[in-house]
Amino acid sequence: MVLAVFPLVKSGAVIVQSSDMQQDASPRPDIAFLTQLEVVADQTESWMMKRMTSKSTSGVEFVSFLISLIPLSILLGSSYWVYKTNQEMLKAGQDVKIGMRSVGCCFLCCFGLGTPAGLCFPIDEDKKAVGVLA
Repeated sequence: MVLAVFPLVKSGAVIVQSSDMQQDASPRPDIAFLTQLEVVADQTESWMMKRMTSKSTSGVEFVSFLISLIPLSILLGSSYWVYKTNQEMLKAGQDVKIGMRSVGCCFLCCFGLGTPAGLCFPIDEDKKAVGVLA
């Protein structure tokens, strides 16, 4: 006779199941699946608790977090610069258009080095409009 012990995650109770009991009763695959699911959930829970309580001596998680902040800071900084440049050009009375600098900022955003704000706030001077006014 083989005994299998399956702990329940929520109640803390233990199910003891004998191989003789399975032969006598009609098999219910839904209960077997739920029992297996509870075992997997318990293993996952214990793995997560070990992971959360362990102290990382290498600091790899902290360094990777700091590295992930670099593209975000570049995006925010370049967005501010594009907005500020656009507003300065408009206050100076220059006409703006979407040109190479604006498209370049947007294109570099794909590589984590720019901002899509260049399309909303163009930073290229429209030289044709200046020539018409003169």
